[in-house]
Amino acid sequence: MSRIIRSVLVCLLGAVSLAPGVATAHSGKQSYLSVSVYGDRVAGMVEIPVADLSRALGIDFPTAESSLGDALQESSEIIVDYVDERTALGDDSGTWDLDYGEISALGSGRGAYMVLLFDVARDFDSRPLEFDAVFSVIVDEDAERDNLLLIADYWPGGISSSEESIASFTMGQTEQSVVLEAGSTATTVSVTRELGSVGLRTSIDLLLVVMALAAVSVLVPGRPSTATPTSLARAVRRVSRSAGLVVVAMVAAFVASGVASFEPPARPTGLLVAAMLGVAAVFLAVGRFRPQVRSFSSVIYVLGGAVIGVGLAEPYVPDERNGVAQLPALLGFAAGAVIATLIGWVIVAILMLMLRRTRYMSWCAAGLSLIFLAYSALFIANLVVGDDWSLDQVTNPLGVWPRNYWFVLLGAAGVAGVRHIEQRAGRLLPDASPEDPPTMSETIDNTDRVQA
Repeated sequence: MSRIIRSVLVCLLGAVSLAPGVATAHSGKQSYLSVSVYGDRVAGMVEIPVADLSRALGIDFPTAESSLGDALQESSEIIVDYVDERTALGDDSGTWDLDYGEISALGSGRGAYMVLLFDVARDFDSRPLEFDAVFSVIVDEDAERDNLLLIADYWPGGISSSEESIASFTMGQTEQSVVLEAGSTATTVSVTRELGSVGLRTSIDLLLVVMALAAVSVLVPGRPSTATPTSLARAVRRVSRSAGLVVVAMVAAFVASGVASFEPPARPTGLLVAAMLGVAAVFLAVGRFRPQVRSFSSVIYVLGGAVIGVGLAEPYVPDERNGVAQLPALLGFAAGAVIATLIGWVIVAILMLMLRRTRYMSWCAAGLSLIFLAYSALFIANLVVGDDWSLDQVTNPLGVWPRNYWFVLLGAAGVAGVRHIEQRAGRLLPDASPEDPPTMSETIDNTDRVQA
């Protein structure tokens, strides 16, 4: 029983490390100008409390989040004109032109915010470490309000999605100068490593592909549940080799995309990831009951790892448009993604290995296959016809994923309970010796490889 408890604790600790961090809080009384400084470009966003924006524009925006986004879109021209007249960035060479993009609504416990993205319409020869900012929205008419200038991303300076406040704007003081430290490559690698970890942890579709492949690594190589299980040592070696194939393929695909400055389009990439989840789900069921197809497992791992790498490249924001110049950042990002992948892999592997000597391995493979297939179909349907149906709603209808640990907790409790009941009843299957000869299915696999 102590081994079961240790396994459950390891799974829970892994789940804690995979949980996303808490987003930066909004006061509800301040507007924010967030600036991201990359290698040869600058981007950012403007966030204004909807209540303040309503008073400033004389427009009564709805309070319900379900209709607020559409209302902001309908007034996008008015909002962009208002923001553009009161927002400016520039340096000694002059004022930078800002290209405004998408308008959206951000919910907050202290009031909703309007979010407007922008890009500076120029490429820089090097990072602009010194610039001036003007930001007078709301405060030009309301002395009780103040605005903040935030640096959202500046990797060499150790800033990554942290929105570090560096200056404030008030009535009569609406211009500030910004001076950033040069930073270092080591800092860039450290920051992007955390970005890579977050990138995988918060990409639910990629995380499900990792889980499906990890389940395959345990459930597919094993004998049918009515036969003697493979020894634990051999099972762990197979799981480790499978994880290695996935990780190598993932890093290679991601780094190659970055070096080539290839930015995968969002919708085709989402369809590719969803299709890979479906392939892994089918292989999980077929491979469990059809030993002849198990020789293709290495292909599944390599293909799955490559798809995960391309999926990570899609939301990745390059530090440099020159692919070779951003290699340290790419490697740092890849290292973080590898860490998150291995944590998720270990969690699934431990849970599956706990069922290894029970009678329910095949049932588990069939059930997981159906679950992964259902998610794959939902992802594809969402990308093809359901633009208004967010990925979080598809994967998280109860609002518990991935911000807490209910799924891992329930899975660990269920597996531990089954294992304990079977052990108490004396129904655990005998463990094979590490020196046992290969099974018939393994002999078939080896023969197929020799003939190939």
